[in-house]
Amino acid sequence: MRKKILITTITVLLISTIFTTPSFTQSYSRSITAWFNNLTLEVDGVKANLKNEPFIYNNEVYVPLRELSDHVMFNYQHDEKSKTLKLKTNRNNNKAVDNYQHNYEVIDLRNQIVELQKEIDKLQDGKFPYRKISTTLEMENYLKEHFKKLKDVPMNIRFRHKGGNKYDFSAVFSSNDLNKWNSLSRRDIENWVDDIFYVTRDLFNRNAEIEGDFRLTAFNTGIRYANYWTRGNRLFFDYKLADHKKNQMVDGTRIENALNLQIKHYHNASFTYKVFVNQSDIDIVVSYNHNFNNWTPALKMQYLTRLRTEVEKLYDSVSVNGRVVNSVTNQTELRFSFEGEDIRSVDLLNDLEKHLNLHYKHFYYGGHTLTFTYRVNESYSGSFEVIMEGNFTENSEAWQQVRNGGEVALRYFIQSSFDHIESVWDVDIFGTVRDKNLNSIGDVEYFSTSQYGIRIVQPIIFQ
Repeated sequence: MRKKILITTITVLLISTIFTTPSFTQSYSRSITAWFNNLTLEVDGVKANLKNEPFIYNNEVYVPLRELSDHVMFNYQHDEKSKTLKLKTNRNNNKAVDNYQHNYEVIDLRNQIVELQKEIDKLQDGKFPYRKISTTLEMENYLKEHFKKLKDVPMNIRFRHKGGNKYDFSAVFSSNDLNKWNSLSRRDIENWVDDIFYVTRDLFNRNAEIEGDFRLTAFNTGIRYANYWTRGNRLFFDYKLADHKKNQMVDGTRIENALNLQIKHYHNASFTYKVFVNQSDIDIVVSYNHNFNNWTPALKMQYLTRLRTEVEKLYDSVSVNGRVVNSVTNQTELRFSFEGEDIRSVDLLNDLEKHLNLHYKHFYYGGHTLTFTYRVNESYSGSFEVIMEGNFTENSEAWQQVRNGGEVALRYFIQSSFDHIESVWDVDIFGTVRDKNLNSIGDVEYFSTSQYGIRIVQPIIFQ
């Protein structure tokens, strides 16, 4: 049953400005009868918590404008001097159909905030004390002070500048600690390097990219047990093969036999498999004799998906690192890892970039040919970031024609290239169009607007 409440001396200047057309030269107050019916507000399916309850008056629903603006993402200003309510939406001067609320980007930014908060929490809990660092030597000393051990394994650390934003971070452990090293899980190792990566960026250089390795006894000549490198905002790892195939947790021989039986032949290529085990982690070496290096990125991903499925039939909770090797030249063609439901491969990303730059580089519009170079990186929230760098300037006639009338044509062009990315990785994509001077001139988003819908490129936002 609705609650009927008599409201006295409500100032109706705000209500009249929004919902009625008459203008008033002076404010005044009057008594009205409004209905409060425990109304709640949902925005895009998410309940909005309002301090002031909406009410019904003259068959119209009234919602507090100031609170509403926070949830539908427009700016609100009450100019008392001019008696004007000023609303600023996200429409641009080109009047393009771009009143999307950047749903995916907002979600992605929220996830970034969560990740940044985790970093702040790490600093605040005293594990990694904050210190402003300005030189490579200071960074090395900080790491030596706070990262002396990886679990119970003492580490000798080296940190060197390689040029630009690239740094070499390497660690050496003693032969006396080899058994301790072998008892480490992959998660232990990767978390330790991850922490070093984040403090390097947080305290020293926000754009730092680190690469390096773990070696036994000596930095340059010792046996390499693992190496790592940065791609975008993520670290990738490669592990030296362990010396045993079986332990109480995972039977490497069983996996090896299954792979050699189930996927010895795939799409006109022949493979042999060797599996090595370290605790609950496994390394797979795949050797091929022909054809694999000619496969498209999409076909390589199909093969990796099948490989992961065969491993999961036997063990569904192991981490996998692997490589595909040419049996004739012994050259590694593809490195990969399986982490939960994710398949990661920096080499496959490189193959994907090459494919895009070969088949999706030219865009034709208005008698002009615009050429793009693609760069693809893993980003936050399981998404991809794609940067499209053009061979033109933002003030060029070719780009201005696209900007003024070619948004739909450019969108269809990008749709085809992003569809190809999706055929390899099932991910949402956000991207940036840049001119040859690296100026950002357009924002692109590629996602599905419904739970089971196909992904599409949303209207491009020109800068």
